[in-house]
Amino acid sequence: MEHVIWDSEPSDELREEEREMFLEESPETDEGDLDEIVDDERLEGLTPSERYDAVQRLKVRNHMENTIRDFVNMAMIDGQKVSLRHSPKRLIEDHDYYVNNRPRSYYMKNMYRFKIPKESQFNKLRNVLPSEFEWIKTRTRLADESIMQHHCVWSYGEYIHKDQSTIYSYVDSEGKYGDAGLRYTIEFKRRESGFYIAQMQKKYDRGGSESLRDEINKLLKTA
Repeated sequence: MEHVIWDSEPSDELREEEREMFLEESPETDEGDLDEIVDDERLEGLTPSERYDAVQRLKVRNHMENTIRDFVNMAMIDGQKVSLRHSPKRLIEDHDYYVNNRPRSYYMKNMYRFKIPKESQFNKLRNVLPSEFEWIKTRTRLADESIMQHHCVWSYGEYIHKDQSTIYSYVDSEGKYGDAGLRYTIEFKRRESGFYIAQMQKKYDRGGSESLRDEINKLLKTA
């Protein structure tokens, strides 16, 4: 999983006319993608299609930055020194090695001792998502998700404890949204307009499913 450091919440300045123009110039873009477009000076003066391309490049860069940050965070927890003189490619490789070569006992020892608040802001989300979506509520289950998915969701305990985000796991047993049997780890957050998907990852941090994302976003609009 990625610790997001570039906030991509939609801007109030994004007018309906601009949304329509964006979809007209970039028909491959869905409503979920529009939420990634921000009113940012780096994108000022660009056409909707140019802005879309710029945002995609920013997302790739942020993925690299977040992966490196995850590795540094895990290494600090483990008391290991990290040489930042290494190339980004080497640091990302180190991250992947770190995630894939730690026993369950390591996660349990180093995981934040979180507890979901009784009055969590995410309680209502449980009533919105189908029962097939599993709400991960315990340290043991969070560790197991990291092991099964080969990513660092185990390190999200503090966010869960502070009620800043929450984690769900979904198995596409019938292959509705991709290959049958794929498991997706989904981090949800909340803003004034409601719940939203902060990130969705398959095994080895290999992204999510756009069709599943679309289906979840439809459900979230009813919350």
